[in-house]
Amino acid sequence: MEQLREILKKLVESESNVESILVKGQTLETALKKACDQFDAEIKDLDYEIIQYGNKGIMGIGKKEYHVKVYRSHLQNEVLQHVLQGDIEDQLEAFKEEEKIVDKDGEIFVRIVQAGILIKATAPVGNGEKPKERDAIDLLQNRGATDYDSAKMKKIIKETKGEYVQIGEMPINVVNDSSATVNISSDKMKAYLTIIPPKPGGFDLEIEEIRNILKNNTVLVGIKDETLAQLEDYSVYNEPVLVAEGIKVKNGKDAVINYKFNTEKKIEL
Repeated sequence: MEQLREILKKLVESESNVESILVKGQTLETALKKACDQFDAEIKDLDYEIIQYGNKGIMGIGKKEYHVKVYRSHLQNEVLQHVLQGDIEDQLEAFKEEEKIVDKDGEIFVRIVQAGILIKATAPVGNGEKPKERDAIDLLQNRGATDYDSAKMKKIIKETKGEYVQIGEMPINVVNDSSATVNISSDKMKAYLTIIPPKPGGFDLEIEEIRNILKNNTVLVGIKDETLAQLEDYSVYNEPVLVAEGIKVKNGKDAVINYKFNTEKKIEL
């Protein structure tokens, strides 16, 4: 453990000694590629400042290279410093605790969409219990689903593959279908989705339908895909859920003019 600490310490020290480097290239991408090679890092781990913009020139006249000052991102060093300042052994133990298997019962999910009645069964974890057929029947009855293949349902529950499989069909009943509303925060940076649950015999909202609802409410970027995927299995009804968030604008740097001559010297006529 002490050896690991020493390695991290030397890494931090070596990186701290390199404040910045100046690289040149015919294009910005070429210059940054050189910086990545010298720092042995990816571009996302570097910050840079363009000192001189390149110019292709005309017939080779006026051609200039990009001059770029590149810094290693402070974030990586901060992470390493944090590790050094903390108790590595305690952190590793905490990590091991997270890796321990947690007992979890197998689950059954029912969705009713235009494609039909869908059912999914997941396997138990650790000493968890297997999903029960009775639970599936109750879920189907609560959704008003009666016309389905019982034998196919039992097979799905037994195999617990964790994939939705169609076991029947439902007649269209638009009045009972699930719906949703979108509320956008006053600063236009967050979008909340409130799902109204389907009534018996009604269809669930599918992810693409939710995306269309968001699009119709001018929510086009920052959509949380993981949240939408989670709502497919664990629907949250009648409560606003954050489903999209914009990226805050960062303060940029002012442009700088670098003169290649002495601006203080006066020219006598």
